[in-house]
Amino acid sequence: MVANAKLRQFASYNSSMSAREELVNLIPSVLWTTILGAPVFFFCVHHVPLNSIYWFTAVGVASMFLPRAALKRLAISTDVTLYRRLGVPLLIKITQDAGWLRRLAGNRETRTRRDQKSLARIVSDSWMRERFHLGLCVFCVLCSAVALAGAQFAWFFVLTLINVLYNLCPMWLQQYLRLRVARLGDRHRHSTPATI
Repeated sequence: MVANAKLRQFASYNSSMSAREELVNLIPSVLWTTILGAPVFFFCVHHVPLNSIYWFTAVGVASMFLPRAALKRLAISTDVTLYRRLGVPLLIKITQDAGWLRRLAGNRETRTRRDQKSLARIVSDSWMRERFHLGLCVFCVLCSAVALAGAQFAWFFVLTLINVLYNLCPMWLQQYLRLRVARLGDRHRHSTPATI
């Protein structure tokens, strides 16, 4: 199944990266942050009071410390079907841990042990990434509120679109990955760790 192959590729890349691979793996983050972060930065500099920026930042950072129980309630589904319908698995190709990044780093090895320890590492990493994007999402929502309050509807649309692309979609991706890992973990919980 295509989704299983993508998850195995993710597990392989995520659990055994060299320093070179880690550096190459940052390429999508730097690219998307530059493209989508620039308009947010411009809006904040020209339209948001400095004190508000401090408060927005504080609220965003605070949201990163929500307990897992609260984050689980933010998930859009407890089943992978909805995520697939939304095209979430396709995001793996244009974000960190994509297969082409490993090839770019010169590592063509795709086999790794799919044991409980490596799966737990993937889940832990996904929580961290979701918290990061949640904080930025809250910050962008507050900026969008400023635009809406000032009747700057073009800015409201742009900021909302950026928030969906840069924060909501990555959050959905992390939720999807945890669901896939949970299913994979259940399948191998009582069996010998497989090599993929």
